[in-house]
Amino acid sequence: MTPNDKVLVWPGLVYVELISLIIASSFLLVWSIGLARQLKNRLILLNPPILQKRHGIF
Repeated sequence: MTPNDKVLVWPGLVYVELISLIIASSFLLVWSIGLARQLKNRLILLNPPILQKRHGIF
């Protein structure tokens, strides 16, 4: 082992895990929002709204 080798211990390891957790969570958040938007657009295209007549207004 040379003096330049770095061993991750308690404070450094927690910092690295925190940064990776934030990056992974933000990726999953963006991905889920994009997936939900894409599925919502497909649902609107497959099921158009039913237009009903208005009764008794005119």
